[in-house]
Amino acid sequence: MTRPRRVVEALRDLVCGLVEAEYDPATRQRFAAWLCSVAPTKAVLALMVCEMALRRTPVGKTGKDRYVLVGFATDGEPMIHCESVQ
Repeated sequence: MTRPRRVVEALRDLVCGLVEAEYDPATRQRFAAWLCSVAPTKAVLALMVCEMALRRTPVGKTGKDRYVLVGFATDGEPMIHCESVQ
């Protein structure tokens, strides 16, 4: 297994654990199934943005914006918005 793949798998485990902690095991399973159903690039991007949303990480040049995980669609796709933090 290549190193980048191990990093992505570790990120997936981390984010799925955060999803389960914030939501429930069923949501984690739906999200994990959705990740397996999309293109690898989209899955990796979703993992990174979800992690930032779940940890409420500031984004942007000024750090005055953040991603917010609003919830998950019925197929497990994360619904994420960007909002300004005042």
